[in-house]
Amino acid sequence: MTAIMLVKPKDRILRISDAAAILGISVSTLYDWLDPKSKRFVPGFPEKIRFGNACSGFLESELLGYISSCREAV
Repeated sequence: MTAIMLVKPKDRILRISDAAAILGISVSTLYDWLDPKSKRFVPGFPEKIRFGNACSGFLESELLGYISSCREAV
């Protein structure tokens, strides 16, 4: 199965800046959340998808699912 088949037909890849804007945080904060060495690391946060040498992003459905799980946890 190829990576293309794993993406739902209506699922979009959000670039880092778009994901940060949806979350209401800065891009540098988002990178801190992704870095296991950072004291602001967030375990369970969706993983970045690389789709080129200098391109990466997040699946919109995974990011929105993470936001929903945070709301339910409160």
